[in-house]
Parts: sequence; structure tokens; C-alpha cells
Amino acid sequence: MTVWTRGEERDAGRFDALEVSVVGYLEREEGVSLERGYLMDVFGPDGSLRHRLDARP
Repeated sequence: MTVWTRGEERDAGRFDALEVSVVGYLEREEGVSLERGYLMDVFGPDGSLRHRLDARP
């Protein structure tokens, strides 16, 4: 999944909260199965990569 943020910060704590929020929403509201894991890239407002998470087993 790709996430775009308006935030300028690269703070790991904010990323952790974002990850939990986005993943929870996808599972709860959209019925997405994440049992096989997922990849998440977070880009900032200038298009630069802020975080990359590979949560596949």
C-alpha cells in the first residue's frame, strides 16, 4: 500500500501510529485480509520516501 502524508517529520513514533491506524482501518472497514502480510511505503509532501515497511511473513 502507498500512503501520502502532509507531515514533514520522519519521526518513527508517528509512523508506528500511522501504521496501526491504516492497517486497522483496512481490516475493520474494508475487510482486507492481511494474513499474508503487507508492504507499506509512506511518502511526504515533497514526494520523498519517509518510511518503508515490509510486514510479510
